Amino acid sequence: MKSRLSALFFFLIAAAAPAQKAAESPRAAQDDNVREAVFRYQFAHVELIFAYHFIAIDGKNPPEAFLQRFHDFEPPVRPLSEAERIKKPLRMIVNKNDQKQGVIFYLGQVKWISDVRADVEGRFECGDTCDEYSGVYHVSKQGNDWVVDSFEKASQ
Repeated sequence: MKSRLSALFFFLIAAAAPAQKAAESPRAAQDDNVREAVFRYQFAHVELIFAYHFIAIDGKNPPEAFLQRFHDFEPPVRPLSEAERIKKPLRMIVNKNDQKQGVIFYLGQVKWISDVRADVEGRFECGDTCDEYSGVYHVSKQGNDWVVDSFEKASQ
């Protein structure tokens, strides 16, 4: 009897795990769409001209498949690992390969409010050449697209 109960218990756990993953997957599949919308919003709202936009997700390089979403973007979008911080004569962010100036955009985890609303913490860094901001981007799904509705600047 005890072995039957153990077997039933393990069967129920094994059956519940895929159901739980299936429930999470629609949102997880949308994380990259939400992040893309926020990055594009950030790019559009930096008021200075840079040769590169470097991006990071959770402080790391994004996957190559995610970078491909910006393959035709100007200025070019590159991973964080291609950026370098220099300190003289001014603090700046530059491309390691050609020393042209850029800005680093960071995004954190997507925090789901509902199936059609999410918040994403983000910031950007550009050295002494601009004012750097951090805060929360409030995003919603409008039709088939994700759109940044507002940005709530963090208190400094």
